[in-house]
Order: sequence, then structure tokens, then C-alpha cells
Amino acid sequence: MKTANSLSKARDGAMKATGEARQAVDQLRDLRVRLLDERDEVASRPLPFELAAEAAEQAIQRRAEAALDRLSVTGLMRPADRRRPHLEISDEQAADLAFAANAAAIAGLIRERLEQECKGSKPLAPEDRDREIERLDAEILAAELAEEGLIRGLEQAGIEMLRRPDADPRALLVSDAELT
Repeated sequence: MKTANSLSKARDGAMKATGEARQAVDQLRDLRVRLLDERDEVASRPLPFELAAEAAEQAIQRRAEAALDRLSVTGLMRPADRRRPHLEISDEQAADLAFAANAAAIAGLIRERLEQECKGSKPLAPEDRDREIERLDAEILAAELAEEGLIRGLEQAGIEMLRRPDADPRALLVSDAELT
């Protein structure tokens, strides 16, 4: 009877340890999901207003300059018949010239729209975004490595634990020595 009792206690202890290990794996998986959500939030944060406004103004200025560069005034200065100045402007050129003539107003409209879009947002400079994403990626990998270490420990004890199909290959392929 004593042996049966001690075997029952050992089984109960093993079941409890197995349950705790599985719970630890689940907690690491939850942590990974939270970190991935945080990474997505950081990656989708807008650029600072001034950076976006400056980029818009530069793009408008380039477009206006290109419109003027494409305009040929040679017919006005050196007419083909040497008498009457002549200027041909296509519909596309006319639209480009109208854009160039109103570039400052267009930039102002875009700036106003950006101001509206930026209200209440939490902008993040590209360097800060890159640094934060790099930090989160390292934490995600650490969570995955810890998860893999627990799963391998369970397997060594003869307990099967399925791996996630989206597990990071770097965690799956790491040697046992590197996990400890």
C-alpha cells in the first residue's frame, strides 16, 4: 500500500509539474502575442507632422520645377517664320503650369490636411521607430527562445508539446547548448 501511495504522489507531482510547464509555455506565447501587437502599433505610428509637411512641400516643389523645365519658350524667342512669336501648350502642360503657379497654395492645403490628420496621434521619428522595433524584435526572439527551451525540457521528460506553426526558425534551429 505504501508503494501505491508513493507512486500516486509521484504521479500527482509529475502532473502538477507538467501542468506548470505547459502553463509557462502558454504565458510565453501570450507574451509573444502582446509584443507582436506592440510592434504593430509602433510600426503603424505616423511620422512627425513637420517631417511629413516638409516631404510634401519638397514633392510639390519638384513637381512645379519639372513643369517649368518641360515648358519650351523657344517659339517665342525664335519663331519658325522669324516674325510671329508662337507658344504651344498642351492640356497636360497647362495643368502642370497651373499647378506650378499655385504650388504655395497647394502646399498650404496639404499642410492643413496633415494638421487635421495628426491631431491626437502619437508621431514617431523614423530613427526612434527603428530603434523601438529592433528592441521589440529582440524581446520577441527571447520569448521564442524561452518557449523552445521549455518545450525541449518537456520533450526530454517524455512529455509532448506541440510547437506553433509560426515559430521563429532561429528559435527552432538553435542548439540545446545555446538555450541554456
